[in-house]
Amino acid sequence: MKQQEKTNGYAHILKYMGVFGSVQGMTIGLGIIRNKLVAVLIGPAGVGIISLFNSAITLLTNTANMGLGVSGVRNVSEAYEAYDARRMATVVDMLRFCTLLTGLVGMALCLLLSMVLSKATFSDDEHMVDFMLLSPVVALSCITVGETAILKGARMLRRLAQLTIVGLVVTILITIPLYYFYRERAIVPSLLVAAVVQTCATVLCSYRAFPLRLNWDMRHVRSGSAMIKLGLAFTLAGILGNGADLFVRSFLNNAASLQTVGLYNAGYMLSVVYASTLFSALEADFFPRISAVNQLQYTTNVLVNRQIEVGLLIVGPLLVVFVLALPLLVPLLYSSAFAGVVPMVQVLSFNIFFRAISLPLEYIALAKGDSRTYLLLEVVYDVAFVVAVIGGMQLGELWGVGLCLSVMGLFNLVLVACVVQKRFGYCMRRSVFRNIGLQLPWLMLAYATTFVHNMSVYCLVGLALVGISSYLSVGALRKKTRR
Repeated sequence: MKQQEKTNGYAHILKYMGVFGSVQGMTIGLGIIRNKLVAVLIGPAGVGIISLFNSAITLLTNTANMGLGVSGVRNVSEAYEAYDARRMATVVDMLRFCTLLTGLVGMALCLLLSMVLSKATFSDDEHMVDFMLLSPVVALSCITVGETAILKGARMLRRLAQLTIVGLVVTILITIPLYYFYRERAIVPSLLVAAVVQTCATVLCSYRAFPLRLNWDMRHVRSGSAMIKLGLAFTLAGILGNGADLFVRSFLNNAASLQTVGLYNAGYMLSVVYASTLFSALEADFFPRISAVNQLQYTTNVLVNRQIEVGLLIVGPLLVVFVLALPLLVPLLYSSAFAGVVPMVQVLSFNIFFRAISLPLEYIALAKGDSRTYLLLEVVYDVAFVVAVIGGMQLGELWGVGLCLSVMGLFNLVLVACVVQKRFGYCMRRSVFRNIGLQLPWLMLAYATTFVHNMSVYCLVGLALVGISSYLSVGALRKKTRR
């Protein structure tokens, strides 16, 4: 009981976020350097092309891998906790066999659908050959998903993260010269190089811990079918999510221009994608813990509420700094050509705040194995996401998109909270509402400050807001970890 309390407490959550926060901070920093150099070399239109390619590749990867990145973690983790070397080796072999098959299927899909993908994303067939050349990226991504699942289940994330940093450095050193000399013509080769480096880094770490054994047979397919069924709901949700993302980018390309897609992608990267690194411990640490206690309603409620509270106290002050510093960050991280995305990202920060609350709630259905509820919530989210982007463009172009996405985030939070309360008996305790009230007002004031044009007043008020928000957050975290 003490051990469970120790692993489910505030201190454990903070410690885990701290361990991976430092490594991920370096990863983000390297990613920022790469994005800055790429943005300067190929501009918003080039960034837009990259985002369209990446959206299509991610969609195909998530379609092909059949949720092995989620179900594989659970199977490997169960074998790891059982301290059974033979069972562990069997699960690893089975997962590797399945990911190899799904990778080949994904590559074949990319080859067969290259014409369709080109017309769907660029409204022409000029990029058909590009998609054919990118088909190995899908296979490599599926293999990487499987090896990453093995490392997560075996609690080797720190080693994986370190190799990821090395992979990013190597990718930057290879791809930036390509962009410098060949500009937009280097996009496809650079994506191929990035996939190869990422896969090699992951495989190097995984094979060292669990050497490759070439004794695969069709029994692995039969054994892996249960694992695939478990991840099917997650796969369908991923397909819908990536499909919605691809649809939105294609809509922006057709309704506006590639430059608009590039600006939207930069804004989305700055807010949603980079912010997701703050929540990445959910999948690696929170999801296994909540899965282990999913039959205990009280313990599940405590664990989810604590995760939300810590998330809010960490995200709140960071968002205040983020909103106020954006006018300086965007030209620094990208270039002055991306300055038009600042208003969108500032208002989109509220979406991140609401996401810090809704994300732990969404994992309840997945941990309990209720794939139907999880899938239904994801479908509603994706539909609302598309409607928000289309409506936002009509309302006020990119700023309207940011506003509508934040409203959509609040709607999603209310919906998820109601569903998990009614179906799983979840109860959001008062301390969660106190922490919302502790941080949300300062974020609202920070956003209001962005409309101040006097730089001296802007800086003074901004520093005061950052100081107050940080002081309240640190004080609350200290009280919680001392209990």
